Amino acid sequence: MSVDAHKIMAENIADDVFDAYNESSTITKTIDWMFVGDDGECLDGEVQYTAKFVGGGYTVVPDSIEPIFDEHSTANGLAKIDYDFAKDLLDDEKDDLLEELQDDIDNYLTKDKFMSLVAQKFKQTKDIDKALESIIEDEYNDWFDRASGV
Repeated sequence: MSVDAHKIMAENIADDVFDAYNESSTITKTIDWMFVGDDGECLDGEVQYTAKFVGGGYTVVPDSIEPIFDEHSTANGLAKIDYDFAKDLLDDEKDDLLEELQDDIDNYLTKDKFMSLVAQKFKQTKDIDKALESIIEDEYNDWFDRASGV
């Protein structure tokens, strides 16, 4: 195989790793949530939040937390919940909610193989650029071994 082919493959692997990291370093997720109105009527909905990959793991961005529900649903005719009220409900439970969201994103990280690898490499290097460079090197070496028939 030519030197040019190796160089092109190394660049492609590096691009793929950096693209994957950039696409996954900030994510938006939702969890199911039950909103309870003043009179005790319940409305099923969700809580949407953003998490950023920082220091080897995801961290929930507290200001990103948003209630999601159908204000025009039949169930909401009884619960009488609007956006401001739902936001207040979430603010009232902020500490418990943040803990639940952090558990959710930590669980997500265990299922995301690439970001789990980034977290593992980060723990070894304590530097995100070095962690990504290590992944690129491992991927290149794996490709080289397969291409060489090793």
